[in-house]
Amino acid sequence: MVLLMDDDDAFRGALADNLREDGYAVVDFSGVHELPPLAKLTEVKAVVTDYDMPGTDGLAFAEQFHAVHPDTPIIVVTAYSTPQLEADLATRTYLSVLRKPFDYDDLHELLGQIVLPAHC
Repeated sequence: MVLLMDDDDAFRGALADNLREDGYAVVDFSGVHELPPLAKLTEVKAVVTDYDMPGTDGLAFAEQFHAVHPDTPIIVVTAYSTPQLEADLATRTYLSVLRKPFDYDDLHELLGQIVLPAHC
C-alpha cells in the first residue's frame, strides 16, 4: 500500500488514480491532521508526500513516519527548493526526492527502484 499525502486535492487525486490504475493500493490524505496514529499504518510499503504543506512540512512528516516505520521508503515531492532544503534532503538516506513538475512515469519508475511491486 502507498500512503500519499498532498494538500493539493486535484494533484493528489490524479496521482492516486494513476497509482490505482497501475495496481497499487493507495490511501491518501491532505495533511497530517487526517492521519490515523502512525503505528497503525503497518500496511504501508511506501510513502509519497509533498514537501510544502500547511501544519507540518513533508520533511518533518517523513522524519516522524521513519521513526515509527524505519524500513519504509519515503518519497518527498517538492517544487520548493533552497540550498538548505537540498542539504537536509541529502542527509536522509531513507528519502528519495522528486521535483515538480514530474511525469507520472518518474514516480512509477522510482517506486519500482525501491522494490515496491504493483498490487501492494
